[in-house]
Amino acid sequence: MTRRVFLDTEWTGPPWSSRSQPMWIGLADEGGRSWYGISSEANIDPSTNDFIAGVFRLITPDEPRLTHQELAAAIIAFCGDVDEFWAWRALSG
Repeated sequence: MTRRVFLDTEWTGPPWSSRSQPMWIGLADEGGRSWYGISSEANIDPSTNDFIAGVFRLITPDEPRLTHQELAAAIIAFCGDVDEFWAWRALSG
């Protein structure tokens, strides 16, 4: 049986930009398991993006933050033996 992991990410800018950093990643699989992580290393300037400013007002300071290395290890642990990744893509008009 094919194992699929669905992912959603948010970045400080366009992901292909050399200045962009991952802010968070969310993962879910068809079995109902889910996980998310917030980066402790992203430099977030909410004044540059209304969406980011709104989201970061809702994420409390006690929400755990992980280094990029910790995020990578947690993602590998969650995904394990995965066959397919499906990504959420927001379309802008």
